[in-house]
Amino acid sequence: MNGNPYHSALREEDPSAQALSRCEFPDGSVALQWDITKGYLPPDFAACDCFYLEPPWRAGMKVFNQRAGSPDHVLQDVVAGIAKVVQTETRPIALMCGKQDSKTYLKLCPEPQQIKETTLVFHRCSALILTWNVTSPLNYSTNEAVCQSLAAQYNCVGDFVCGYGETARVFRQNQKRFVVSDYNAKCIGHMADHL
Repeated sequence: MNGNPYHSALREEDPSAQALSRCEFPDGSVALQWDITKGYLPPDFAACDCFYLEPPWRAGMKVFNQRAGSPDHVLQDVVAGIAKVVQTETRPIALMCGKQDSKTYLKLCPEPQQIKETTLVFHRCSALILTWNVTSPLNYSTNEAVCQSLAAQYNCVGDFVCGYGETARVFRQNQKRFVVSDYNAKCIGHMADHL
């Protein structure tokens, strides 16, 4: 968002990013290494009053696994972990996914409150936003607009599949806090250097 690097399987990873398991920022925001396939969130996420997620797409899983040096997760592993969190959460959640991956989300996650079409700005492609527990209006025109809408209404966002921290950047630009995580420790290192 706003020209900052976007962690995409279609782009080279940040060659200068060092692996880092945790980074705490002066405003109390936190970035940490965490694998959502565990199906629950670490205690740091208790500070969040909303969630915004852009999970990996099925086509990018192999690349992300290689970058993270992790087990060979498949999209279903990630979605199953997300589904366990969604089942127990009462805070607002907005999740952007590719249309081709939506069947996996709709099969494993609780029924979304809303399903809206949007545009993923970085890739200039259509996507879907699934929401749970969202009670106020959001701008669904693009993934950036959804995130900006949340930043205008909430004080601390959670994103447990954060990549290079686009969600964190949006909330920081709005003088709001974040708790973000990714299973790739180099993503946390990137944020430590660039946020």
